[in-house]
Amino acid sequence: MLLGALAGADMFGHCGICGTDHAGSLTWLGVDNELAAYVKRVVRGFDVSDETLATKVVGEVGPKGNYLAQENTARHFREELWLCSQLWTRQSFDAWESDGSKSFADRIADEVNRLLGEHKPEPLDEALSHEVDRIVECAKRQLHK
Repeated sequence: MLLGALAGADMFGHCGICGTDHAGSLTWLGVDNELAAYVKRVVRGFDVSDETLATKVVGEVGPKGNYLAQENTARHFREELWLCSQLWTRQSFDAWESDGSKSFADRIADEVNRLLGEHKPEPLDEALSHEVDRIVECAKRQLHK
């Protein structure tokens, strides 16, 4: 996905597909969604300028200074860093184990179930809905000849 996006692709039809056109999986779609968030961050690019390289700060703080304590570092760090979602555990092994040892796949499946239970899609525009119904009826007539 990353190389395709860097080459200019803006759509990936394989998200959620397990193998070569074998089957779809909502869990795998959730994994692909996580991957897509990372790819979007990389494709956005990185601002490389005197401000982001902190050339002025480097001169002021010097070689033995603490750059992490500088406001410039904190501001640009937040802008440039990609943080994965809460579906990825950042717990120590012991904390993860005491929390039930849920795998990444389990956490993705829980998120899929949450989304399916909570998401309320906006209804289609009435004209568009009628057009979709018309296309479906036309296809049914053509396929049942």
